[in-house]
Amino acid sequence: MKKRTIISVVLMGALLMGCNSGDGTGETKGTAEESETSVQQTTETSEITETTETSETDPTRIASVLNEYDVFENGEAYELLRDYATAIEKNYDGQSLKYGFFDHYQSGDHIWLLGVSNGIDEYGFYASVNGEIKDVTEELGYCMHETGLFPYTQFMKLPCLINLEYVDELTDVTDTLEDGMYYGGILAVSEDAGKLVILTGDTVTFTPEEYENFKVGDVVYKDISVTYIDSDGNITLSDPYMSIRENYFDPNSEDYLLMDVSVPLKTNYRVAVISIDPDCSIIDNYGYLNLDMEGFDAYLSEHPDSTALERTNYWYLADRDDLTEPLGDNWTYRPSMLLPVVIENNTVVEATLDFR
Repeated sequence: MKKRTIISVVLMGALLMGCNSGDGTGETKGTAEESETSVQQTTETSEITETTETSETDPTRIASVLNEYDVFENGEAYELLRDYATAIEKNYDGQSLKYGFFDHYQSGDHIWLLGVSNGIDEYGFYASVNGEIKDVTEELGYCMHETGLFPYTQFMKLPCLINLEYVDELTDVTDTLEDGMYYGGILAVSEDAGKLVILTGDTVTFTPEEYENFKVGDVVYKDISVTYIDSDGNITLSDPYMSIRENYFDPNSEDYLLMDVSVPLKTNYRVAVISIDPDCSIIDNYGYLNLDMEGFDAYLSEHPDSTALERTNYWYLADRDDLTEPLGDNWTYRPSMLLPVVIENNTVVEATLDFR
């Protein structure tokens, strides 16, 4: 056993753990040492006693900590984790940090975490445990994906809890999109159905001339190449899930789209927070999933003043099947694909809601 001094409890939160950091004892390298402290505390000097002889994590301790996660049913974790990110950013003295929201399921409970990384070899997961923000990296026991993380100023633009862990080539969080047609999905909806958080990106398109001039062996995108062209000019690609098809989403376009199964492949993903017109023109493909049309008709009769979005099978089924979840700051989880969505003046004016 040995004693060590805690200098600043906020600096402790800035300590990051990495798969290869430390000296094999489970301790983390840094300019200050602490993992289980509350961001609300003030800077002070105190003493703790810690065991340093153990080289492996105690499974009893893991079970104890994980079972003590705080469950925030109304999205309070959003502000709590943002505040902790702010404290880390203000006090961390080192490489630039990136932040993201992550989630974890424990005994059926949905737990939200703050992930922090220096983008090189150190990272940490933080969660509320018994009313305090604590470093739970060891207890979780898995490494952090470097996708879905943003510099602090971008991270703070996220309007609610969103896990973007598996989104590659994520570039921006914005409240401005140029007028046009986009493809992507809904991440969250404001409780008044007036705003959406959507994930969208740039499609990989080809002009008719580019399509006609493809030859076997040509690379169409990254490591995807043309392997066969039949007598009608139809192209087969090296990835069996990829294809090049005419853009049937947009009747005014002559271009071809690179498709991932039945969805346009996208690059340069960005998260956009935009308004949706209460009289938005909506194609609602969720009607194929609705086996309770009588109940849906009754719902429409009971809500004559609802918006176009609220009058969809998509909205009705999410409520009926309990597929919604508070994400903080009056946002709710209601996922859907957008194939496509039309934006004018930063407002959704047309949308096709799809579940594929």
